[in-house]
Amino acid sequence: MQLSAVCCTYRRLLRNAAVQLQDSYGNPAATTGIPVRFRLLLSDTDAAAIDEVEAPQLCCSVGETQLKTDENGRAFFGDVGVEQDTGRMPSGSLQCIVEVQVLVPRSKGRRISGTSSNWVTVWQRQVLFSDDAARIRDLQALQEQKEQLQQQLTAVKESMHEVHQRVAAAQQEHKTASKAASKQLHALKEKLRSTALQLPSNSREAQELVQQLQQKAQQQPERPTLEARYGNPKHPMSLAITKLLQLGDPELVGVFAQLGHVNEPRLSAVLAANYAGSLQVVVLKSYDAIIRLRTVALEQHMHIPSMTSHSLIQEYVPEGPASAVRMTGMSELAQQLLDEACRGTDAPLPIPLPHTRSLCIMQNQGKALPSGLAADQWPEGCLGYSVNLVRPAIANSRKGVMFAQLGRTLVFETVNQGAQYRQYAIKALGASVPDIVTLCGGKLSGRGVVVGSGFRVCSIQDAPCRFGSIPAWQQMAGHASTLTQCTAAAEAAAEALQQQEAAAGELETAQAAAAADEHQQLEQQQIELQQQLKDLSAQIRKQQHNMEGESKRGGRAGRQTEQAEEVPKVDLGADEDAAAEAPEEAPVQQDGRQHRSKRRRH
Repeated sequence: MQLSAVCCTYRRLLRNAAVQLQDSYGNPAATTGIPVRFRLLLSDTDAAAIDEVEAPQLCCSVGETQLKTDENGRAFFGDVGVEQDTGRMPSGSLQCIVEVQVLVPRSKGRRISGTSSNWVTVWQRQVLFSDDAARIRDLQALQEQKEQLQQQLTAVKESMHEVHQRVAAAQQEHKTASKAASKQLHALKEKLRSTALQLPSNSREAQELVQQLQQKAQQQPERPTLEARYGNPKHPMSLAITKLLQLGDPELVGVFAQLGHVNEPRLSAVLAANYAGSLQVVVLKSYDAIIRLRTVALEQHMHIPSMTSHSLIQEYVPEGPASAVRMTGMSELAQQLLDEACRGTDAPLPIPLPHTRSLCIMQNQGKALPSGLAADQWPEGCLGYSVNLVRPAIANSRKGVMFAQLGRTLVFETVNQGAQYRQYAIKALGASVPDIVTLCGGKLSGRGVVVGSGFRVCSIQDAPCRFGSIPAWQQMAGHASTLTQCTAAAEAAAEALQQQEAAAGELETAQAAAAADEHQQLEQQQIELQQQLKDLSAQIRKQQHNMEGESKRGGRAGRQTEQAEEVPKVDLGADEDAAAEAPEEAPVQQDGRQHRSKRRRH
């Protein structure tokens, strides 16, 4: 079989088509050389309704649409299909008929009923062809319009997204800058507690603060230096202490008055009055040293001062959860005094205030807490424990010798403030409150006695026993260090505030762009484009639905099995030699003109 003769492109109608000739009894007729052909014709309905139509041409995979039967009365056509680019039909559908014809041999004296031709139709089926070129063009036009609208909508969305993205980025940048500025301001606030300077609220004020700090760094501290005293220099006790200090014992630490420094005059004066006896205590490293110095004093008939040693001192130990409470609301004066006593040296001891200790215990026991101060709230007028307000002259001595000599005495600004706090602590909480001394020269004992004239506070210059002030060189170093730290913190805060202000400006600009008329027009344009796309998509779906509906109807028509007209029964058992004598019609040409059915409406 030569496949080169097969039409190159076609649409298949029948797969592996074969024709078997039968006699009048339905038995296979062993007739050889009987011509059999496939034809495609227009239906009468379509021909009457259309001005000029040409049916498509058929082609077979074996190369010919007309064959002769073999010795068994069979003809094999292979796949039968419609050749591409043949026929002419309008937009829509075209009803056709595909049929099989047999060239019946003539017999003498006998004619085939129902036809005057020797070609007899033995099989018919209706076929519905559709040519939706126009609809496809319309659909393509709609699709192109849809793509254009989608491109416009995408451009609008991108423009809107850029605006929204700019706003979101500006908000994030402003949030980050604000957080950084808040952090820097908090650090600066901690540094400024020991100064009288105000916290800035913007970058301009921060720059002014930097200039003020730089100017103060060039100035020297004006506070005079006071030397420590441990009594009247001519008093026998003072003379004895001086002689013992001059012995140069290797385990001699010093007299307690020399082991701490206080700069604030009022605080130094009230501590001098409250701790007059403790300021004369001689501190040694061991008890053996105490024995040696006492022996010397006895041998020389001197006064014997009070003595203590590291081995006899019990150091402070934190008191559990209460010591971990971080206090809030401390006054500027309290913070300043605490910074002077603790900055660059021993940290303050975490001794909880009486109300803090009691509230923590009540909370751990599940008891109801009374109204009043919270556990972390700093009392009004309170300056803290005296042990945390004296600057140690020797490192790591606050928790030892200083706590042993100063104890838990509280310092308030006034007696009234101390009395109010004591009443709340003992009445509402049942707490014990230690001695309270005040900057105004008063004292409230731990037994609840407001001490009278027996507690005499004199001027710090006249006090026979007193702590010394911080040495000038230490004051200068501490002053410079403090100002350097404050300046660095102020510069960092100024930079952070500038970034915050710049971020705020960018955010305002982005928000203004988002609220502008152009953005509103973009939003309106987006709504309109979305509606147009919605309408256009509905049109496309409707067009596709119509095309699919006609395709389904065509499929149903193509599957009809009834014959368009009654096919006559032909007895093929006649003399086969007559078939050779019978004239054959010309075979179907490849251009399909023999099968063309042209009908014009006049």
